[in-house]
Amino acid sequence: MKIKKSFIALGMMLAGVALSAGAQTAETVGVEEVYVEESVDTVPVYSISGAEKKLVAERIASWNKSWKSVELNGKIILDGLPVKPSVKIYMESGKKILLSVRVPFIGEAARIEITPEAVIGINKIKKTYYKSDPKSILEADPTIVSELQAIFLGRVALPGGGEFRSSDSDKVEIIPSDADTFMVVPTGKIADGAVNFGYAVSLNGRLQELIGMYSAFDGYLELGYSYSGEKVQIKGGLVGGKKDFGATLQFDEPNWDSKGFSSMKIPSDYRQVGFREVLKLS
Repeated sequence: MKIKKSFIALGMMLAGVALSAGAQTAETVGVEEVYVEESVDTVPVYSISGAEKKLVAERIASWNKSWKSVELNGKIILDGLPVKPSVKIYMESGKKILLSVRVPFIGEAARIEITPEAVIGINKIKKTYYKSDPKSILEADPTIVSELQAIFLGRVALPGGGEFRSSDSDKVEIIPSDADTFMVVPTGKIADGAVNFGYAVSLNGRLQELIGMYSAFDGYLELGYSYSGEKVQIKGGLVGGKKDFGATLQFDEPNWDSKGFSSMKIPSDYRQVGFREVLKLS
């Protein structure tokens, strides 16, 4: 798909990452014009500025209402898994993410807990756990918890800046990609440019797609968003790596200002494993 290829390449260019396919020199013709090499065709991409950019920024920010806590309930559909586990997520703005996965006839099967103090994964089926100190991550990106929360809420966020505000228009490039979509690419860097991501939003500023890349891994993360009122569906996964992984999250309407549920203590008889291993339910 041309839009996606341009989106990925442009995000890498703006973040200062060299393209293996090569790119032509950018020229200025009233607005910024960047040429992205794509198969045999060179596609001009224009970033908007001034009043038009401010208007789009305001539309994006209008979806990012302030909040204190929220609970999300829904289902997760995993590629190759016949059952549909239920998922419950409780979040406190900028502070914590508690995720619980329940499997039919079994009950709670897994927990993931993310706070500034620790990242914890618990696999109740295999009696394993993962735990790490996120200090180094927080030093590189102090608002990483807010950025992860934005993914579940269907909101645009900035590296090191949390959820996007209308005053953040100077921290992104906004590029019309077709008649009804804008590409939004943060110009800030995470981990010296090793992490890059960008968004596609509709004309009314609502998030449609997120693309994320990490230089240490092959492939990229791609998430697509669809909505029915306040209900959100997130579909996507890891694409282009050694093994593609896909999933769909379907959430009911958010329960704002929820008291949520408590953290889980790691049982003493559980075995510590790596992060990938703790995610394996089968």
